[in-house]
Amino acid sequence: MARKTGPTLVQVGKNGITDNTIEEILKNVKKNKELRVKFLRNFLTNSDRHEAVEVIRVKLTEKLDKKAKFDSKLVGNILLIKRNFN
Repeated sequence: MARKTGPTLVQVGKNGITDNTIEEILKNVKKNKELRVKFLRNFLTNSDRHEAVEVIRVKLTEKLDKKAKFDSKLVGNILLIKRNFN
């Protein structure tokens, strides 16, 4: 029986949001329709997650094409990113 695969997963740990993390997220957003960014327990506090989400949103907006749109939602420790096709 074939196993259904879910969205790609990128993990953010104690090093936080680095340039490599942003590049990995960007590469996966361009390649896949959905992406999950999981903030691990050692990624400090709740406010740090919210700040990191804003950093990711700003960087993606800067680096994606003007036509490319995406939605993002923070659910617990997971940021869900969906690319919209227009």
